[in-house]
Amino acid sequence: MLSDARPLGGVAEHLLIAPGFMPGGSPGLSAGSPEINIPPTPAPESKALPDLGLLPPPGPLPPVPGDLSALPAMPGVPQTPSLNLLMPGSASPSPAQADRPLFGADVTDVNQEALLALYDQKRFGEVAKIFLKVLGHFEKNNYEDVSFQLQARIDKFVEVFLYILTKPDFGILNELAPVLISHNHIITNLVAISSFRTTDPQIRILMNQAGNLVKLLMLYSPQNSVRLETERLFQADPYLASLWYMLSPVAQDGHTTETAWKNLSEHVRAMDENFVVPDERIAPIYFLSTYWNPDNDHLVKGELNRKIRRQLEGFRITNRPDPNHVAILTEKWFPASAVYKSSYPFIAELAKKRRLTLIHFGPMRKDLDTSLFDEVRNVTVRKGTLDMQGQVSNDYQVAYYPDIGMNPESIWLSNLRLAPIQVMGYGHPVSTFGSRIDYFIGGADVEIAADARRNYSERLVLIPGIGAHPVYPDYVPQRPVRTSDLIWINCSWGYAKFNYPMIRNLQEIRRRVSRPIRFQFFPSWSVSNYNAMCPFRQQAYEALGDAVLVVGNQPYQGYMQLMERAHLSVDSFPFGGYNTIVDSLHLARPVVTYEGNRFYNRAASALLRRIGLGELIAGNDEEYIERTVRLIEDDDYREELTTRLASMNLRERIFDTAEPEAFVRAIDYLIDQDEVLKQDEMRAPIFIQ
Repeated sequence: MLSDARPLGGVAEHLLIAPGFMPGGSPGLSAGSPEINIPPTPAPESKALPDLGLLPPPGPLPPVPGDLSALPAMPGVPQTPSLNLLMPGSASPSPAQADRPLFGADVTDVNQEALLALYDQKRFGEVAKIFLKVLGHFEKNNYEDVSFQLQARIDKFVEVFLYILTKPDFGILNELAPVLISHNHIITNLVAISSFRTTDPQIRILMNQAGNLVKLLMLYSPQNSVRLETERLFQADPYLASLWYMLSPVAQDGHTTETAWKNLSEHVRAMDENFVVPDERIAPIYFLSTYWNPDNDHLVKGELNRKIRRQLEGFRITNRPDPNHVAILTEKWFPASAVYKSSYPFIAELAKKRRLTLIHFGPMRKDLDTSLFDEVRNVTVRKGTLDMQGQVSNDYQVAYYPDIGMNPESIWLSNLRLAPIQVMGYGHPVSTFGSRIDYFIGGADVEIAADARRNYSERLVLIPGIGAHPVYPDYVPQRPVRTSDLIWINCSWGYAKFNYPMIRNLQEIRRRVSRPIRFQFFPSWSVSNYNAMCPFRQQAYEALGDAVLVVGNQPYQGYMQLMERAHLSVDSFPFGGYNTIVDSLHLARPVVTYEGNRFYNRAASALLRRIGLGELIAGNDEEYIERTVRLIEDDDYREELTTRLASMNLRERIFDTAEPEAFVRAIDYLIDQDEVLKQDEMRAPIFIQ
């Protein structure tokens, strides 16, 4: 890692943000080989790179990592006696059994007897590495459907895995502890797919054992009914607890059950003062905290920004601003991205006036659209190294982030001063709550100006309109003829937008209607990571039975065809849609939306008001249910709205507006008035006419 450093003007272009080898598999990164011997985290020896301390050396772990013996559950959680999970045939195996292969047809087919032989011989390091080999397979290979054969193999692995893990004498090598904890999300989904469904019994067993911290952090997730005191976890080991806190909630089977919904909300509130940033894998918790608990996401983001800013102290960017040069920083500048779809017209208009450089985050993509840019640069963060590729010396006047929070690079760079003026937009429409971003360009038709200071740490700049501008959909409506009485309802929400209160609303809609209906769930590609689709689909069917169809990954044209076969769409809450609402309107499908007090639950209602369909906007659960039921039951009403949409000139009303010109005026204003604005301590919203 250190050998690639290239000094530039006395400052390194490669920032070491995680000294030593980064532990284990995780969201966004592969698991790595379980055969790698992960060394203890050393302090960096090279003077060429600034030590940002992202992975603070925790010192040698104790011989038995952590001890939360007799750890109490959260108050109010009913206790049950510990279970003694004795497995058939678990007596000491014969030498012949010990010599049997560890795997059958492939790595998913674990030989229980051979694995138990290694355990009985106290070859615990080998057992743990076998666990990692199997978990690594399920991290790298996603199964949207599980056959009976694979189900049996998963059951067999989970059975022996949980049995060994709960044995008091089973020890875990110090160097493997972070790697195993980093697989918490894989373990959660495998257990959910298995006949065990949950690790609640194992958590209860481990609570009364010594040296139980690593094992608890491997098994404990928001899917558990048994709850532990998060504060105690951080007191036992801040580094390992932080790794668990950051990664365990992203198993991605949604929060469609009451247990997961409540626990994820509490997880956000439980951000601890002892939290440390264990490595760069912060994007999932940063991004998803808003979906889990929008009233408290500032706690997570604020703490992450504070810790990152502290680690970045002393690091400086050399900037000689050219007033004509603007940097656009994003990972999402490709046509299939929602960020691109809602931001392209703004950047295209800006390109007519300013010199633009695209700073692309992460590995370069073949479908990256570079047509608007004079230059393309790249910033990546991987295995603890943030590769700046020359960005430490630049001439940008403005750094504009269409989105922040969907990838680690955007979070780290937003806490640096890359340019004198730093601005963000609605690509991911949530404040950073404490980074070095100065302004947030939003829409006057959507934002509640009086709430600006509460909703944004950035100063809000309001342009006329919505503040996001869609690209015209690349799909020609087919206007299919229906021959069935079944009413199809689109729920194109993205997996993180599915939550227990919305599932309850859908259940109530189903209960009230007199005709057969089917909700069409589009949880998007993201639920297809880490084998999350099967648990998600299982929970959906348990909640709604034959009234739901969960759609897997689809190319855009196939997705739009499936959307068009439906009769209507319903929006999610509290995090609603924007591009998916545009898709529904383009297909002439009426949309019921649920309005709140943030852009992400007001953009859809602004679109409906713009086209004269404000009657489909709900302000509470009952209105949401009533409006949807009417669209289902009243054929004439639904067809009347469908006909209005089909005959409407949406291109004129939604796609061909003056908002891109207003966006450019906002950038011009910020450049021209920079010095004056910096002296204004009131920070009231700025209105661009």
